Amino acid sequence: MKKKMMTLFMILGFIVMIYPLIMDMYYNQQQKRLLEDWQQINDNIENENLQVENDTLGEMEYEMMELIRTSTESSTEEVDRGAKVATETQELEKEKLEREKREKRANYLKANMEGTLKIEKIDFHQPILSGATKQNLDISISSMKNSGKPGEDGNYVIAGHRSHTYGRNFNRLDEVSIGDLLVVETDKETFNYRVVEKFLVNPDETWVLKRDKGVKEITLITCDPMINPNKRLIIKGQILK
Repeated sequence: MKKKMMTLFMILGFIVMIYPLIMDMYYNQQQKRLLEDWQQINDNIENENLQVENDTLGEMEYEMMELIRTSTESSTEEVDRGAKVATETQELEKEKLEREKREKRANYLKANMEGTLKIEKIDFHQPILSGATKQNLDISISSMKNSGKPGEDGNYVIAGHRSHTYGRNFNRLDEVSIGDLLVVETDKETFNYRVVEKFLVNPDETWVLKRDKGVKEITLITCDPMINPNKRLIIKGQILK
């Protein structure tokens, strides 16, 4: 009994140890897919690809209906053909499910993705989702609603988690220094910001979200320190003309 309990505790301990790594890999994969889909949308090929897929699936459905219609003879050949039809039907269903997932992801991007943020200093490149909701922050970094817009007057505020549970996101943001470059890319334009400030504030210090008229700036926000955070790390940049 003791041996079984020890084995169980060892297994649970192993799961606890690898869980953050598994979640990190999962959300990194989601971020990678978001970036790939964003690029497809920018290149105006998403609709073309979906149309080609629809046409291909339509042809496959027609061929299988023909196979089913003609599979009426009770012979070994017909049995084999029936098995082939069943296999191809399963493959068709898988193709349909994948296509639906791609369509949903593309629609989600069109509705929620504003662009991407690049910080070469820390090898950072992730999608910017619109609205700092739990769902968005679990996937990537997100802009705060009612803040500024990329390249426009005001304060463009972007928040991100800094926990291994939610993937990398802003884990290395503390390595960014004054003078470093922050690059925001939208589907139409690229905006370069130079870091001018780096400091810590209390969670209730919302003045960092303030917008100054005539100033085009960006503010990155994350928790600090990474474990048991009680502060907020603030990185502020101003646009390069």
